[in-house]
Amino acid sequence: MFDMSRQNAQFASLFFVATAVLSILILPNGFSIAPILGFFSIWSLVISESFLLTRVKNEMSNTLETLRKKQEADIQDLLYFLRSYQIAASPFESIDGAKKFCDKIHYPAMVLSANHQIIKANKDMHEILGWDFCKKELNKKPAHIINDAVLMSVIGETMAKPENMERKSMITQYAYVHKSGKKIFGQMDASKIGVEGFFVVFHPSKNCVFSAEDIEKMVRAK
Repeated sequence: MFDMSRQNAQFASLFFVATAVLSILILPNGFSIAPILGFFSIWSLVISESFLLTRVKNEMSNTLETLRKKQEADIQDLLYFLRSYQIAASPFESIDGAKKFCDKIHYPAMVLSANHQIIKANKDMHEILGWDFCKKELNKKPAHIINDAVLMSVIGETMAKPENMERKSMITQYAYVHKSGKKIFGQMDASKIGVEGFFVVFHPSKNCVFSAEDIEKMVRAK
Protein backbone atom coordinates (compact mmCIF):
# COMPACT_ATOMS: atom_id res chain seq x y z
CA MET A 1 0.00 0.00 0.00
CA PHE A 2 1.30 3.46 -0.94
CA ASP A 3 2.50 5.25 2.19
CA MET A 4 2.89 9.02 1.78
CA SER A 5 4.06 9.80 5.30
CA ARG A 6 6.19 12.89 5.89
CA GLN A 7 9.32 10.77 6.40
CA ASN A 8 8.81 8.88 3.14
CA ALA A 9 8.01 12.12 1.30
CA GLN A 10 11.22 13.72 2.57
CA PHE A 11 13.17 10.65 1.50
CA ALA A 12 11.54 10.74 -1.96
CA SER A 13 12.24 14.48 -2.29
CA LEU A 14 15.89 13.97 -1.35
CA PHE A 15 16.11 11.10 -3.83
CA PHE A 16 14.77 13.28 -6.66
CA VAL A 17 17.16 16.12 -5.77
CA ALA A 18 20.15 13.75 -5.63
CA THR A 19 19.12 12.18 -8.93
CA ALA A 20 18.80 15.63 -10.50
CA VAL A 21 22.31 16.58 -9.37
CA LEU A 22 23.76 13.31 -10.64
CA SER A 23 21.97 13.69 -13.98
CA ILE A 24 23.53 17.12 -14.43
CA LEU A 25 26.99 15.76 -13.62
CA ILE A 26 26.78 12.52 -15.58
CA LEU A 27 24.27 12.81 -18.41
CA PRO A 28 24.76 15.06 -21.43
CA ASN A 29 21.13 16.16 -21.30
CA GLY A 30 21.10 16.36 -17.49
CA PHE A 31 20.03 20.01 -17.48
CA SER A 32 16.81 19.09 -19.26
CA ILE A 33 16.06 16.20 -16.89
CA ALA A 34 16.94 18.02 -13.65
CA PRO A 35 13.91 20.40 -13.67
CA ILE A 36 11.56 17.44 -14.03
CA LEU A 37 13.19 15.68 -11.10
CA GLY A 38 13.07 18.95 -9.13
CA PHE A 39 9.35 19.19 -9.85
CA PHE A 40 8.79 15.67 -8.50
CA SER A 41 10.86 16.56 -5.44
CA ILE A 42 8.61 19.53 -4.66
CA TRP A 43 5.45 17.60 -5.63
CA SER A 44 6.22 14.78 -3.19
CA LEU A 45 6.55 17.27 -0.32
CA VAL A 46 3.36 19.14 -1.26
CA ILE A 47 1.35 15.92 -1.59
CA SER A 48 2.71 14.69 1.74
CA GLU A 49 1.67 17.90 3.50
CA SER A 50 -1.73 17.73 1.80
CA PHE A 51 -2.27 14.17 3.03
CA LEU A 52 -1.11 15.17 6.49
CA LEU A 53 -3.46 18.16 6.58
CA THR A 54 -6.39 16.00 5.46
CA ARG A 55 -5.58 13.40 8.12
CA VAL A 56 -5.36 16.08 10.82
CA LYS A 57 -8.67 17.61 9.70
CA ASN A 58 -10.36 14.20 9.76
CA GLU A 59 -9.00 13.41 13.21
CA MET A 60 -10.10 16.81 14.50
CA SER A 61 -13.57 16.32 13.01
CA ASN A 62 -13.87 12.86 14.58
CA THR A 63 -12.68 14.19 17.93
CA LEU A 64 -15.12 17.11 17.82
CA GLU A 65 -17.98 14.78 16.82
CA THR A 66 -17.13 12.45 19.71
CA LEU A 67 -17.05 15.38 22.12
CA ARG A 68 -20.36 16.68 20.74
CA LYS A 69 -22.05 13.31 21.22
CA LYS A 70 -20.63 13.00 24.72
CA GLN A 71 -21.82 16.51 25.55
CA GLU A 72 -25.31 15.70 24.23
CA ALA A 73 -25.39 12.52 26.31
CA ASP A 74 -24.25 14.43 29.41
CA ILE A 75 -26.93 17.08 28.84
CA GLN A 76 -29.62 14.41 28.41
CA ASP A 77 -28.47 12.70 31.62
CA LEU A 78 -28.56 16.03 33.45
CA LEU A 79 -32.03 16.87 32.14
CA TYR A 80 -33.28 13.40 33.13
CA PHE A 81 -31.81 13.82 36.62
CA LEU A 82 -33.35 17.28 37.03
CA ARG A 83 -36.74 16.06 35.81
CA SER A 84 -36.61 13.03 38.12
CA TYR A 85 -35.63 15.25 41.03
CA GLN A 86 -38.42 17.71 40.25
CA ILE A 87 -40.97 14.89 40.00
CA ALA A 88 -39.81 13.34 43.28
CA ALA A 89 -39.80 16.71 45.06
CA SER A 90 -43.26 17.75 43.81
CA PRO A 91 -45.46 14.64 43.47
CA PHE A 92 -48.69 16.68 43.24
CA GLU A 93 -47.60 18.88 40.33
CA SER A 94 -47.71 16.21 37.62
CA ILE A 95 -49.27 12.84 36.89
CA ASP A 96 -45.81 11.26 36.58
CA GLY A 97 -44.84 12.52 40.03
CA ALA A 98 -48.09 11.26 41.53
CA LYS A 99 -47.62 7.83 39.94
CA LYS A 100 -44.14 7.50 41.42
CA PHE A 101 -45.41 8.59 44.84
CA CYS A 102 -48.30 6.13 44.54
CA ASP A 103 -45.81 3.25 44.30
CA LYS A 104 -43.91 4.38 47.40
CA ILE A 105 -46.72 5.19 49.82
CA HIS A 106 -47.65 2.45 52.31
CA TYR A 107 -51.41 3.03 52.18
CA PRO A 108 -54.05 2.20 49.58
CA ALA A 109 -53.63 4.94 46.98
CA MET A 110 -54.44 5.71 43.37
CA VAL A 111 -54.08 8.38 40.71
CA LEU A 112 -57.24 9.50 38.91
CA SER A 113 -57.58 11.49 35.71
CA ALA A 114 -59.69 14.66 35.58
CA ASN A 115 -62.58 12.59 34.17
CA HIS A 116 -62.27 10.05 37.03
CA GLN A 117 -60.51 7.21 35.28
CA ILE A 118 -58.06 5.20 37.39
CA ILE A 119 -54.63 5.88 35.90
CA LYS A 120 -52.77 3.89 38.53
CA ALA A 121 -53.71 2.04 41.72
CA ASN A 122 -51.02 0.67 44.00
CA LYS A 123 -50.80 -2.81 45.48
CA ASP A 124 -52.55 -1.89 48.75
CA MET A 125 -55.51 -0.37 46.91
CA HIS A 126 -55.88 -3.46 44.72
CA GLU A 127 -55.73 -5.79 47.71
CA ILE A 128 -58.10 -3.85 50.00
CA LEU A 129 -60.74 -3.87 47.23
CA GLY A 130 -60.17 -7.48 46.12
CA TRP A 131 -58.61 -6.87 42.70
CA ASP A 132 -55.56 -8.65 41.23
CA PHE A 133 -52.50 -6.41 41.50
CA CYS A 134 -50.32 -8.71 39.37
CA LYS A 135 -52.66 -8.04 36.45
CA LYS A 136 -53.04 -4.36 37.43
CA GLU A 137 -56.80 -4.91 37.10
CA LEU A 138 -57.82 -1.50 38.43
CA ASN A 139 -55.54 0.49 36.15
CA LYS A 140 -57.41 2.20 33.28
CA LYS A 141 -60.77 1.28 34.82
CA PRO A 142 -63.46 3.96 35.40
CA ALA A 143 -63.51 5.00 39.05
CA HIS A 144 -67.25 4.39 39.42
CA ILE A 145 -66.71 0.60 39.55
CA ILE A 146 -65.15 0.92 43.04
CA ASN A 147 -67.35 3.78 44.28
CA ASP A 148 -70.79 3.84 45.81
CA ALA A 149 -72.91 5.78 43.31
CA VAL A 150 -74.76 7.80 45.94
CA LEU A 151 -71.63 8.74 47.89
CA MET A 152 -69.73 9.63 44.73
CA SER A 153 -72.58 11.85 43.55
CA VAL A 154 -72.93 13.67 46.90
CA ILE A 155 -69.15 14.24 47.17
CA GLY A 156 -69.06 15.53 43.59
CA GLU A 157 -71.93 17.96 44.17
CA THR A 158 -70.38 19.20 47.42
CA MET A 159 -66.96 19.84 45.90
CA ALA A 160 -68.56 21.59 42.90
CA LYS A 161 -70.00 24.32 45.13
CA PRO A 162 -68.38 27.77 44.69
CA GLU A 163 -66.90 27.77 48.21
CA ASN A 164 -65.08 24.49 47.47
CA MET A 165 -63.91 25.12 43.91
CA GLU A 166 -60.54 26.57 44.97
CA ARG A 167 -59.70 23.82 47.44
CA LYS A 168 -56.56 21.85 46.60
CA SER A 169 -57.47 18.88 48.78
CA MET A 170 -60.20 17.38 50.91
CA ILE A 171 -60.59 14.77 53.66
CA THR A 172 -63.79 12.87 54.33
CA GLN A 173 -65.12 9.64 55.74
CA TYR A 174 -65.90 7.40 52.80
CA ALA A 175 -66.75 3.91 51.63
CA TYR A 176 -65.35 2.09 48.62
CA VAL A 177 -66.96 -0.95 47.04
CA HIS A 178 -65.08 -4.27 47.22
CA LYS A 179 -65.05 -6.46 44.11
CA SER A 180 -67.42 -8.78 45.97
CA GLY A 181 -69.86 -5.90 46.50
CA LYS A 182 -69.30 -5.28 50.21
CA LYS A 183 -68.52 -1.77 51.45
CA ILE A 184 -65.07 -0.90 52.82
CA PHE A 185 -65.33 2.04 55.21
CA GLY A 186 -62.55 4.46 56.06
CA GLN A 187 -61.12 7.92 55.50
CA MET A 188 -60.41 9.23 52.01
CA ASP A 189 -57.88 12.01 51.32
CA ALA A 190 -57.90 13.54 47.84
CA SER A 191 -55.46 16.12 46.46
CA LYS A 192 -55.55 17.88 43.10
CA ILE A 193 -52.71 17.27 40.66
CA GLY A 194 -52.70 20.62 38.90
CA VAL A 195 -55.59 20.43 36.44
CA GLU A 196 -54.69 16.91 35.31
CA GLY A 197 -56.33 14.79 37.97
CA PHE A 198 -56.34 13.69 41.61
CA PHE A 199 -54.19 11.74 44.03
CA VAL A 200 -56.29 9.69 46.44
CA VAL A 201 -55.23 7.94 49.64
CA PHE A 202 -57.62 5.68 51.54
CA HIS A 203 -57.29 4.72 55.23
CA PRO A 204 -59.59 1.75 55.94
CA SER A 205 -61.25 1.95 59.34
CA LYS A 206 -60.20 -1.61 60.18
CA ASN A 207 -56.53 -0.61 59.85
CA CYS A 208 -56.76 2.28 62.31
CA VAL A 209 -54.94 1.70 65.59
CA PHE A 210 -57.71 3.68 67.30
CA SER A 211 -61.05 4.60 65.76
CA ALA A 212 -62.54 8.08 66.05
CA GLU A 213 -64.92 6.68 68.66
CA ASP A 214 -62.01 5.25 70.69
CA ILE A 215 -60.22 8.60 70.71
CA GLU A 216 -63.41 10.41 71.69
CA LYS A 217 -64.00 8.00 74.58
CA MET A 218 -60.42 8.39 75.83
CA VAL A 219 -60.63 12.18 75.71
CA ARG A 220 -63.98 12.26 77.50
CA ALA A 221 -62.79 9.82 80.15
CA LYS A 222 -60.25 12.32 81.52
